[in-house]
Parts: sequence; structure tokens; C-alpha cells
Amino acid sequence: MDPERQHLEWVRQAQAILRQVRQLLLSPTPQSLEHSAPHLEAAAGCLKALEHALRAGAAPPRQSVLPELSELRRQVLLVQALLQQAGAFYVGWARLLAATLGGYTPQGEPAVPPAVRRLSMEG
Repeated sequence: MDPERQHLEWVRQAQAILRQVRQLLLSPTPQSLEHSAPHLEAAAGCLKALEHALRAGAAPPRQSVLPELSELRRQVLLVQALLQQAGAFYVGWARLLAATLGGYTPQGEPAVPPAVRRLSMEG
């Protein structure tokens, strides 16, 4: 396979993977966040392969690959936004839970809930 075609293949594969991740993250459950991690690793693998090929002296991406790279960048930014929103959602829930369990500090911040202590004995 010629280098340009291989570059294009890696970029398109990463785009397809990021589309799957976006679909997963439209429902930001803990499970969808967990399931998206291997997909993100696969997309990163595509980009690492492209980077290694370019560093090894392969011809730089031609004009036909540039629009695909631009689309890939857009996909990355969308996934980044979804991950940030999911993170903010769960941070909010954690703060609410902390306030419910531990009350508030004198500064008005949710207090850290008391640690649950357990003792397990066998004998």
C-alpha cells in the first residue's frame, strides 16, 4: 500500500472509532465511559502509527489527507467536550453526595464524608 493511502486509512479508521465513542458518550453512564476507553486507545494507536510512519521518513500527508485530518480534529474536539461534560456531571453528583452525607464546612463547601471503617476477622 502506498504511503498516502496508508495515511488516509489510519486517519479514517481513527475517525470511525471516534464516531463510535461519540455514540457511547451521548449516554454518559459509568459503563459507557468505561467502554469508550479501549476505543480511544485504538484511535490513539492509529494516530501513533501515522506519527511513526511520518517520523520514519514517509512522505508527508498530501492534500487529499488534509481534509480528513481536519475532520479528525473536529471529531477529537467533540469527544473531548463530551468527556468533559460527563466528568463535570459526575463531579457535581459527587459534591451533592458529599454534602448529603457529610454536610457542609464552615466555608460552605461540601464536607468530606466520614470514612467507613470495617473490621474483618476470620478464625
